[in-house]
Amino acid sequence: MRRFLVLATVLALTSQAATAGTLERIRDSGTFRMGYRADAKPYSYQNEQGQPAGYLVDLCLEIARALGPDINPQFVRVAAVQRFEAVRDGRVDILCDPSSITMPRREIVDFSLPTYFDGAGVIFRSGKPIGRFEDFAGKRIGVLEGTTTEQTLRASLGELNVKATIVTVRDHGAGLDLLPWPTVDFARFGAIETVPLSRIRKISGANLARNWAMIPHVTQHDDADITELEALRVQINKENAASDKSGAGIKLTMLAFLIKAVVAALKKYPDFNASLDASGENLVLKKYFHVGFAADTPNGLVVPVLKDADKKGIVQIAQETSALAAKARDGKLGPADMSGGCFSISSLGGIGGTAFTPIVNAPEVAILGVSKSSMKPVWDGKAFVPRLIVPLSLSYDHRVIDGASAARFTAYLAQLLGDMRRALL
Repeated sequence: MRRFLVLATVLALTSQAATAGTLERIRDSGTFRMGYRADAKPYSYQNEQGQPAGYLVDLCLEIARALGPDINPQFVRVAAVQRFEAVRDGRVDILCDPSSITMPRREIVDFSLPTYFDGAGVIFRSGKPIGRFEDFAGKRIGVLEGTTTEQTLRASLGELNVKATIVTVRDHGAGLDLLPWPTVDFARFGAIETVPLSRIRKISGANLARNWAMIPHVTQHDDADITELEALRVQINKENAASDKSGAGIKLTMLAFLIKAVVAALKKYPDFNASLDASGENLVLKKYFHVGFAADTPNGLVVPVLKDADKKGIVQIAQETSALAAKARDGKLGPADMSGGCFSISSLGGIGGTAFTPIVNAPEVAILGVSKSSMKPVWDGKAFVPRLIVPLSLSYDHRVIDGASAARFTAYLAQLLGDMRRALL
């Protein structure tokens, strides 16, 4: 059973393309009316001549073919402001539009909305289960040709022994208008070895590529003085070790303090504890505080999530993050352990580096990168004194967060780490 959620960029469920009433109209008339925005950009779902084009249109045509050989597909131009009404009032049967996710489900099944499926074969859309792979046995599933999604989908169907037809369609450069990935015979230049990517790397790689391409990233860098905080952490660990001769006592990590400080910053700046909804037109402000942290495992990167961090003390946070990290290393994390995150932390402090740009973990809007701390001379007004400084790198989604807000967030976070008593205020 697969443990990890896999992102399928496009999953077309052709058997559910319309409700019974709409399907009856289509078969009676012999036409399948597919609406597309008259003012759409050329790279999206129409070409420069204003004709329907792109992978969404290809998927609509595949649905039309699946409905029957006698069905005649027709494209209907609709104005952007009228596209939803066009489906509601019956002018079109389906909308070739990524924003069709906002359409009523009884009238349309969106096939552009990212859809997730887990190891048990349960398929999720917008975080809600909509069926199992077994429900689509004998059906047609659309996916972009040559993508990691296609490879993972084929492997998953094979593992679950589900006989479904995968319809591959070409991207036509939709969305990004990128050149195709170069095909190179590396053996021409010297000896090579081909090593298959682990399942985790395939999954995380697809997610990272999507997040980097779709989210306008900006990274705010700052420093935090953790001299007193580190001294406190070391002292508490010494006291715990002295009182517990077995050596099984909990060790406080800097990550636990970071999570506690991040929660306080999220409360002060709630836009960072938010997500854009599927339409991209609304911001969902979360009243809970689940913090994910990147865990490096032999098989690749995973992000377990600490739930309700605001309700836990430093010691409990240290215990639970340690347990989650151990599960990650052992490959025992389940989907529930990696879902529901509001904000993520990626710490390279135990390895090195002075700064980096972490990739936002969609649908979150920000992620904190932490580099290796080091002693630096800091002017105290009279002289330079040695202080332990940790570099902070906050990447954020510029659609939601502006530069001034990011600077305030990191400045406040640095204040908290400099004096954790502020987290109690």
